[in-house]
Amino acid sequence: MLSPKAKKAWEQAGSPPPIRKSCAKGSRTIAVKLCYKDIRGKPIRLCIMSVHMPHSGNQYTDDNYISCLHCIEGIIDQLDKNTVPLIFGDFNARIGNSQSLPPETAAPLIGKFGVPETNNRGMLLFNNFLNTERQFCVPSTFFKKKHYNTWNRHHIDYLILPKKHHRLVQDSGVAARYGVESDHIAQRTIIRLVHH
Repeated sequence: MLSPKAKKAWEQAGSPPPIRKSCAKGSRTIAVKLCYKDIRGKPIRLCIMSVHMPHSGNQYTDDNYISCLHCIEGIIDQLDKNTVPLIFGDFNARIGNSQSLPPETAAPLIGKFGVPETNNRGMLLFNNFLNTERQFCVPSTFFKKKHYNTWNRHHIDYLILPKKHHRLVQDSGVAARYGVESDHIAQRTIIRLVHH
């Protein structure tokens, strides 16, 4: 369901149908292309993706997880170079913060804030998606907040976007539940829609 502004942005993008992918059992990805105009009337193209990655239970292997990351990359490969991918979702991975990862590689992609705990899926996400030649970052780890847990005392839900677009993010962190019934706490991100 899109807000009236988002619906208008979707229409300005040509009303493309959502991209739906299921890359492995227990996963799903839905992407919607939007086009906003900044205050000068220049188009800002976004691709908003909602992902649910397989958890680390016995039925989902690391290969399933990596396959899902490649599926997301496949969607990104279909976008034109002027479209900014914003990937929101339950990554079922604890990425930690820059103190819990190798500092020489983590610093530009993962901030110093957040839960300082990394698990195997967090390392798979970091090594096979974030720290690739595309250079993706996790903005919520760059903002100091009271707490970061999004599920059962873990931080596993993120916004991920290309590092080159990190300045669009003005704030990111967990939000109040806003009446949504879920065992996860929503991630709230404020993005400035303006060309640099």
